[in-house]
Amino acid sequence: MVKHLSRHYKNYIYQFLMLFFLLLGLFLSRYINFWDIYGKYVYFEPTSGFGDLNLLLKGVDYYREGLDPLKIYYIPPYNYPSIWKYLSYISMFAEKNGSYIGFFLILSNLSLYIYLIGKIYNFKEFIYYLFILISPVSLLIFERGNSDLFVLLIIQINFVVFREKIKYYIIPIFISGLLKIFLISWITILLFTKDKKNIFLFFIIVLFFAIYLFINIDEIKIILERTPYDLNRLTFGFFEPYEILVKSKSFITKMLYFLVVLFTMIILLIKPYEILQREEINTSLDLKSIMFIISTANLAFTNLFAINWEYRLFFIILAIPFLLFKLRSSSNKLYFKGILFIILYVLYSQTFHKISNLLGMKIVFLINQFVIIYLLFNFCLISYKLLDIRYLKKVFCK
Repeated sequence: MVKHLSRHYKNYIYQFLMLFFLLLGLFLSRYINFWDIYGKYVYFEPTSGFGDLNLLLKGVDYYREGLDPLKIYYIPPYNYPSIWKYLSYISMFAEKNGSYIGFFLILSNLSLYIYLIGKIYNFKEFIYYLFILISPVSLLIFERGNSDLFVLLIIQINFVVFREKIKYYIIPIFISGLLKIFLISWITILLFTKDKKNIFLFFIIVLFFAIYLFINIDEIKIILERTPYDLNRLTFGFFEPYEILVKSKSFITKMLYFLVVLFTMIILLIKPYEILQREEINTSLDLKSIMFIISTANLAFTNLFAINWEYRLFFIILAIPFLLFKLRSSSNKLYFKGILFIILYVLYSQTFHKISNLLGMKIVFLINQFVIIYLLFNFCLISYKLLDIRYLKKVFCK
């Protein structure tokens, strides 16, 4: 019995070590000028103040006082949907508790993610996960205390509690979509289930959110106007290179850019497509596959439909357990190694932004944008392999 327990804990020693190092870093960041030191090497300017979280909680305080922060202008302006006002009914959600809430969000998300990883099979995987979780993108979302950490916590709790029972994902994803509209993309997981009810439920939920957007269009306009985007800095998106290079508002020019990029990506993806055609991927979804699909949906929506702050790339971490599993089990190891390397590059690209700015060049930043688009298309190809096309055809052709 003792030997069995000893072997069991030995299998998870890397998880314990990772959590220890991350918690140590979190603790030290509170008591030393960590962000000042780190800020010399990354593009963003750390404040260690949970700026985004404090902005949200300040708005919650206004709601608690019976005021509407969307109708009050202050710097930085409040830019969250009014559904967040329900936090005002919980007294602990106040700006004065911002630091405690911020550290709780970071600690709980990291702990749940390390739990969801499962067994780490070797030292290389341990180092890879560690480098991912201390990447500039990861530290950016932690330092800002961004509200995306709330919804990431919701979905990770969902993963832990319901595992592969996708039908129970609907309510958590629905709530996440109301809090952050781009997260409704997660509902695409329903298309991957071999359940006709779930597939039709997908279209019902999409219709509901279309109506929701139409009804709340004025509020959404205010939020968009109050959300600053600084091209060439900490943002990403399919049309960002267009905005930087072309700067034309012509619809025809924009569509021409779209077609050129799409055609280029199709050419670049011929070889990956051939590789994945030979790859055996089980369409019976396990938790790693589900996490990968949700990560793909998130990356697709944030990349194709808007320009987003780079901390949203943090959701890529949900794809890594599946990719490392494929690296261990696939005969096409070079392909999956390449994808994992691209992820590492993307999450560390902020440091290259600073180098490129020192040289007075935008080329590195633009390359990063196209690398992110290329990564997205590869994610979509892999997700397509996880999709049971024959079942979907059977459902819609009847």
